[in-house]
Amino acid sequence: MKTTTRIFGIIALAAVMAFSMAACDTGGDGSDPNKTIIITGLAGKTGLATVNLLSSMNDEYPPISGNATISGSSVTFQLLDPSNNSNPWAGKGSFFLFLEIDNDNLYFYTDGKSLAELGIVSEADIVKLPKCNISSETTTIDFSKFLASD
Repeated sequence: MKTTTRIFGIIALAAVMAFSMAACDTGGDGSDPNKTIIITGLAGKTGLATVNLLSSMNDEYPPISGNATISGSSVTFQLLDPSNNSNPWAGKGSFFLFLEIDNDNLYFYTDGKSLAELGIVSEADIVKLPKCNISSETTTIDFSKFLASD
């Protein structure tokens, strides 16, 4: 358990660094609809939530992101263009997803798998996190597909 906590601590640090300087896929060609992500299964969670999408762990610009307040047991994010956060994002691609709840709890999209199942044993393995394909207007993901960073 101590190793898992240490690995997630390292991944959390890398994710925070990526949030501050990461870029993502293209904004689309204008023909794609604006994208929305809905996270379900958040019973007992409250407050402000943020989702960040990264196409790689080595990007250098702001991530595609969205902020919203949890309502009931879900949260709906309108994704924003990384080059201008006041514009909706209408791109598509495969992304690493990071979810922050109430500015305190960080979660990583793992598609419901454990670190062991993904073969993540060190910081270098962060690239083994699965990516989520964003192509439809709305992508719905259950919270059980995320792991906490603690």
